[in-house]
Parts: sequence; C-alpha cells; structure tokens
Amino acid sequence: MRRLLPGIILIIALLGLVFILADWQQVRSVLTQASWKPVPFALATTAFSYLCISLSFARVSKLLGVQMTVRDLTLVGFVSTVLNHVVSSGGAAGYSVRFALMNRHDVGMRDVLAVSFLHFYLTSLVMIGMLPIGLLYLVQHAAISQGTAALLASLAGGVILATILATLLLFSIRLRQRAIKLLVRIMRRFTRHDPEASLMRFDETLAQGVHAMRKQPTSIVIILALVVIDWSASVTTLWLAFRSLGVTLLPGQAVTGFVIGIVTGVASMIPGGLGVQEGSMAGIFALLGISLDRAVLASVFFRVLYFFVPYLISLTLYRGLLRRNHESAPGALEIEHAHPDA
Repeated sequence: MRRLLPGIILIIALLGLVFILADWQQVRSVLTQASWKPVPFALATTAFSYLCISLSFARVSKLLGVQMTVRDLTLVGFVSTVLNHVVSSGGAAGYSVRFALMNRHDVGMRDVLAVSFLHFYLTSLVMIGMLPIGLLYLVQHAAISQGTAALLASLAGGVILATILATLLLFSIRLRQRAIKLLVRIMRRFTRHDPEASLMRFDETLAQGVHAMRKQPTSIVIILALVVIDWSASVTTLWLAFRSLGVTLLPGQAVTGFVIGIVTGVASMIPGGLGVQEGSMAGIFALLGISLDRAVLASVFFRVLYFFVPYLISLTLYRGLLRRNHESAPGALEIEHAHPDA
C-alpha cells in the first residue's frame, strides 16, 4: 500500500487542479471586480470552518476507537474534506485519501468507512435541519408558483424521510442487519462477490460507535457543536463574498441560498458541482431580490474563498506526505508547516 500511496495522492491532487482550471475564466472575472476589504475576514471564517469540521472528524474517529493522535486525525480530516469539496464524487476521492493516510497506522477500510459514515451522518444533521427552514423562507419571500412551492415542500419532506431512515439504520441493529443481508444478496447476484464478512465487520464497528455515543453523550454534544460552528462559519463566508461585491444579504437570504446551493451541487454528482452549485445559488438569490449578475459573481467568489484557497493550502500536506512516504520508519504521520486553520 505504501508503494502505491504517492501515485494515489498525486493523481487525486492533480484532479483537483483540473477542476480549478476549468472554472478559471469565471474566477478571473470575479477577482477583477471584488473589493478586498472583507476578504481577510472571509478567509478567517473559512479557516475556522475547516478547523471545526476537521476536529469533529478527529473526535468521531476517537469515538470509534481509532488509535491515532488527534493532531494526525485532524490533518486527515482536513485534506479529505477539502478534496471532497473540490472533487465531488460521492466522497470517493476524499475517502480514498483518508484510507491511504489512516492505513499507515493500521486502520482498516471497514473502520475508515464506519468513521466516515458516522461523521457524514452527524455533519449532515445540521444541514438537513437548515434545508426545510431555507425552503420555507423561499416560499414566503420569493415570487414562485404554487407548483414550485409544492415541489420544494416535497423535496424537504424527502430529505427528512431519508434522514429518519439513516437514523433508524444507525441506531437499530436489527434493521441494519436486515439491510446488510439485502445488500449482500444483491451484490452476490450482480457481482458474484460475497461481501458479507466485510459488511458484518463494518456493522460491528458501527455498533461499537453507537455504543460509545450512548456511553459518552458529552462527546456527541461537542461534535454537534463543532458542526454547528462549521456550518455557521461557512454561511458567514458566503455573506462576506457578497459584501465583497457590494451586496448585503439578510440572514435568511444567506442561509437559504447557501443550503439549497450546496445540496443541489452535491446531489448533481457533477465533479466539483461546477456550474450547478453556482447556478442554483444565483437563481435562489435572484428569486429573493438580489441582482442576478451580482449573485453569479458572488457565488463564484464563494467557491474561490471556500473551495479553491483551502485546496491550494492542502497541497503542502500532499507534498509532505509524498516526502515522508519514502522514509523507512513507519512512525506517526508528521506533516510539517501545515495546519487546518492555516
């Protein structure tokens, strides 16, 4: 695995650069029109957001018994989260890097997947809670048809039902094992591969995490608090992106445009959500009375501040990883001159 690690990291890192270059014309247009006074504050809220999400990943990992230091886990959480933001691929890109980094410390794939599933669930709870609020705000403050309002309400209901199902699967051992058996039968039929042993080990790890959550409710409160701060800082970065272009958003406008834009971009499964996230954000803000030109530029500027800048910073971590991969001592992961709130 260590021999393949440099190639894995390099390919995925270069893939992120491709998505940045694909959006470069719009980025350059924004940079020529933006005011730079709010930018330092936007970078600070971005750094604070990534610090919180990275620390929450470290806490979830420790909750599931991963034997790595909090510092190392925070770095892993940072680089994988940044990559998942830039290269939206259902989490595959970031999780591949996550496994490559954690496997150096004898953390198996089933443990990485269990940590990732639980972390994704906890971080999604706040976003899912924000989505119905944003949709309701849009229905009340935008000139939309009854059909569109009904469609948005249905979308919110579907998201809530999906969350309830995920919660039941997480906390009900019987239901989760039934789902695993169904998945095993499907995979045996269509892939001729028997994943039962791996999925059962995954289930055991997840059950361990749920048991730890029940025994350590304080840890869950801390993780959820970090998630709330993370999302709040993200919305603030978007608000500051608009301020850089001379637009002051109301709190309801900022939350609504942010949550619908992010959810739409992720749901599109288009790499990086390029165009989809910006288009949906701009459209929502236009419905809420913001100039479409300003909305488009601010949405692109948000991508620069919150997605591209952290990605460029994370490249120093990849470089440090490639350098240390050639060292003979296995040791703990040490990457110099890098910190998630850099």
